[in-house]
Formats: sequence, C-alpha cells, structure tokens
Amino acid sequence: MKESEAQVRQAQKMESIGQLAGGIAHDFNNLLTLINGYSDMLLSETVPHSPLQHSGLTAIREAGQQAAMLTQQLLAFSRKQILEPMVVDLNVIVPKTMKLVRRLIGKNITLTVCLNSNVGQVSVDPGQIEQVIMNLTVNARDAMPQGGKLTIETANVEIDATFLSKHQG
Repeated sequence: MKESEAQVRQAQKMESIGQLAGGIAHDFNNLLTLINGYSDMLLSETVPHSPLQHSGLTAIREAGQQAAMLTQQLLAFSRKQILEPMVVDLNVIVPKTMKLVRRLIGKNITLTVCLNSNVGQVSVDPGQIEQVIMNLTVNARDAMPQGGKLTIETANVEIDATFLSKHQG
C-alpha cells in the first residue's frame, strides 16, 4: 500500500515538474521570438555590416535558434507540444549539431564525425534526435574528464533477435 502511494506521489511530482517546465518554456519561447526576429531583421538590413558585427549577429541568431529548439523539447517534455516524426536523413541532422557538440566537449576531447553515405532515412522527430546527440555528448564528456576521443557516426544497423539477445536492456 505504501509503495503504491509513493508511486502516486512521484507521478504527481513529475506532472508538476512537467507543468512548470512547460510554463517556463512557453514564456522563454516568447522572448526567443523577439530575439530571433530582431537578429533576422538586423542581418537582412541593406546597410552593410562590418565583419565583426555580421559575425556577432549571426552568432546571436544561431544561439537563438538553438535555444528555440531546446525550448521545443521542453514543451514536448511537458506534453504541451506533440512530437512531429518525419522522414529525415541523419547525415543532414548530425552536422547541424556539431557546432554545439564542439562547445560542449571542450578542447581536451577530439571529435571525429563519420557519416556513412549509404545511411538510410529514418522516421523521427528531428529535435529528439538532436537531444539524443546532446545527451550522449554530455555523458561522453563526463566519462573523459582527462580528455579523449569522441566519435559520432551514422550507419545502417539491423536489430534482429540475435542482436537483442547479445544486447539485453
């Protein structure tokens, strides 16, 4: 009886966290809309920018876009946004995440990216794949505090009964 009560309390806590995350993500998304809108507007002005201004504005826009993607993932977590699986090429998604991956791992970890040119397309929510890459990157970084090598690779893998029997869990 006590175990089921504890499970109910835990479920209520998780629901509350999801609601809180959704509320914050919604408000944050509104701020990002302004940031991204103004950075796009400034980048598209006809007045030429100095290289420094242009690179700074481009960095602001890219950071805003990455923050918007993270916000979308928070909204999905809070169940306020439906995941949108679509057929995608992982060889397009993986390179887009590499700039952030490089920032996450720091200078003492060597990053290698191997994209298999024959990789098949998959039906996934692109934001979820990006989140998986980020989570695995953070785990790898934390597992190599003295530095090391991180390889991100795309490949076709068939998961059959034999594979599952060798890789339980």
